[in-house]
Amino acid sequence: MSTGRTLTDKIADTRAAFAILREEITPTAMREVLEDMTSAQRQLAAAQDGDAAAYAALVQASLQLHRAIAANDRTAMIAAAMLTQSGIARPVIDATEE
Repeated sequence: MSTGRTLTDKIADTRAAFAILREEITPTAMREVLEDMTSAQRQLAAAQDGDAAAYAALVQASLQLHRAIAANDRTAMIAAAMLTQSGIARPVIDATEE
């Protein structure tokens, strides 16, 4: 069954759905925390008298958060692709019909 949509249209629809789902699954605050952790890692690494145990704990925590965000992004992309490529269409409702 042909939908008449071009490849560019399909990709654009998938990207739009991904952007919406990505923000729903992973809040922006979670990404901001990861950015803060990354900058703290850089500061600890640059410090000459930095605490190695604190640095290792920070790296481990940021990696775990990064894995969670990456998994959420993969889930959002899979859901977006399924929603936009499955052929599901919105129902057409005619307000004049009873």
